[in-house]
Amino acid sequence: MSRGHDPHARLLKSLERSARNYGVGATFSDFSETPWSSATFLGYRLTMAVTVDGDATVWFAALPEEELSAPGRLVADLALRRDADAMRLELLVLLEA
Repeated sequence: MSRGHDPHARLLKSLERSARNYGVGATFSDFSETPWSSATFLGYRLTMAVTVDGDATVWFAALPEEELSAPGRLVADLALRRDADAMRLELLVLLEA
Protein backbone atom coordinates (compact mmCIF):
# COMPACT_ATOMS: atom_id res chain seq x y z
CA MET A 1 0.00 0.00 0.00
CA SER A 2 1.31 3.43 -0.90
CA ARG A 3 2.48 5.60 1.99
CA GLY A 4 1.97 8.93 0.20
CA HIS A 5 -0.86 11.37 0.77
CA ASP A 6 -3.70 8.94 0.08
CA PRO A 7 -6.40 8.52 2.77
CA HIS A 8 -5.29 4.97 3.65
CA ALA A 9 -1.78 6.21 4.39
CA ARG A 10 -3.19 8.94 6.64
CA LEU A 11 -5.33 6.39 8.51
CA LEU A 12 -2.28 4.15 8.95
CA LYS A 13 -0.29 7.08 10.33
CA SER A 14 -3.12 7.71 12.83
CA LEU A 15 -3.04 4.05 13.88
CA GLU A 16 0.76 4.04 14.20
CA ARG A 17 0.66 7.24 16.28
CA SER A 18 -2.03 5.73 18.52
CA ALA A 19 0.09 2.60 19.07
CA ARG A 20 3.19 4.69 19.89
CA ASN A 21 1.17 6.64 22.47
CA TYR A 22 0.69 3.32 24.27
CA GLY A 23 4.33 2.27 23.89
CA VAL A 24 3.56 -0.27 21.17
CA GLY A 25 5.12 -0.73 17.75
CA ALA A 26 2.54 -1.75 15.16
CA THR A 27 2.88 -2.98 11.59
CA PHE A 28 -0.10 -3.31 9.25
CA SER A 29 -0.39 -5.67 6.27
CA ASP A 30 -2.75 -7.84 4.23
CA PHE A 31 -5.18 -5.05 3.36
CA SER A 32 -8.62 -5.51 1.85
CA GLU A 33 -11.33 -3.00 1.10
CA THR A 34 -15.05 -3.70 0.63
CA PRO A 35 -17.57 -1.04 -0.45
CA TRP A 36 -20.20 -0.19 2.16
CA SER A 37 -23.32 1.99 2.08
CA SER A 38 -26.45 2.76 4.03
CA ALA A 39 -29.47 4.88 3.18
CA THR A 40 -27.52 8.03 4.11
CA PHE A 41 -23.79 7.23 3.99
CA LEU A 42 -21.19 5.87 1.59
CA GLY A 43 -17.93 4.33 2.63
CA TYR A 44 -15.99 1.10 2.85
CA ARG A 45 -14.74 -1.51 5.27
CA LEU A 46 -10.97 -1.55 5.47
CA THR A 47 -9.52 -4.75 6.94
CA MET A 48 -5.88 -5.43 7.75
CA ALA A 49 -3.62 -7.68 9.79
CA VAL A 50 -1.87 -6.10 12.79
CA THR A 51 1.51 -7.24 14.10
CA VAL A 52 2.69 -5.64 17.33
CA ASP A 53 6.00 -5.25 19.11
CA GLY A 54 5.38 -5.08 22.84
CA ASP A 55 2.39 -5.66 25.10
CA ALA A 56 -0.59 -4.29 23.18
CA THR A 57 -3.29 -5.26 25.70
CA VAL A 58 -4.01 -1.70 26.84
CA TRP A 59 -3.79 -0.29 23.31
CA PHE A 60 -6.15 -2.94 21.93
CA ALA A 61 -8.64 -2.16 24.72
CA ALA A 62 -8.49 1.59 24.02
CA LEU A 63 -8.37 1.41 20.22
CA PRO A 64 -12.15 1.30 19.53
CA GLU A 65 -12.48 4.71 21.25
CA GLU A 66 -9.48 6.35 19.54
CA GLU A 67 -10.07 9.29 17.21
CA LEU A 68 -8.59 8.24 13.87
CA SER A 69 -8.72 10.62 10.96
CA ALA A 70 -7.87 11.23 7.35
CA PRO A 71 -9.00 14.08 5.10
CA GLY A 72 -12.50 13.43 3.79
CA ARG A 73 -12.85 10.26 5.87
CA LEU A 74 -14.47 9.44 9.20
CA VAL A 75 -13.80 6.19 11.06
CA ALA A 76 -17.29 5.30 12.27
CA ASP A 77 -16.50 1.90 13.76
CA LEU A 78 -13.45 -0.17 14.59
CA ALA A 79 -13.26 -3.81 15.61
CA LEU A 80 -10.38 -6.14 16.49
CA ARG A 81 -10.64 -9.85 15.79
CA ARG A 82 -8.19 -12.66 16.33
CA ASP A 83 -8.02 -15.18 13.51
CA ALA A 84 -5.84 -18.30 13.29
CA ASP A 85 -2.55 -16.49 12.71
CA ALA A 86 -2.96 -12.76 13.43
CA MET A 87 -4.98 -9.95 14.90
CA ARG A 88 -7.27 -8.40 12.29
CA LEU A 89 -8.41 -4.80 12.43
CA GLU A 90 -11.62 -3.79 10.66
CA LEU A 91 -12.54 -0.14 10.18
CA LEU A 92 -15.83 1.18 8.85
CA VAL A 93 -14.75 4.33 7.02
CA LEU A 94 -17.38 6.86 5.92
CA LEU A 95 -16.77 9.30 3.09
CA GLU A 96 -17.51 12.87 4.11
CA ALA A 97 -19.73 14.77 1.71
